[in-house]
Amino acid sequence: MLDPGYPHNIRRWRGIPSHIDAAMTWIDGKTYFFKDKLFWKFDNLLIKTDNRYPLPAPQYWMGCPERLDTIWW
Repeated sequence: MLDPGYPHNIRRWRGIPSHIDAAMTWIDGKTYFFKDKLFWKFDNLLIKTDNRYPLPAPQYWMGCPERLDTIWW
């Protein structure tokens, strides 16, 4: 069951590409979006993507497959 108001349209997160493969909110309070071999870090308080992104996911997420399609937390 989804919370009321969900899912949100991806356009809500400016700077994030459409048709993402996976997303998660980490313990740092940031939301990470994954598409193909790349990932983006989104600041939920400032409502913007960090300018240093996208970055290669396998390089920064140890054990991350080259193409991520699911995240379990």
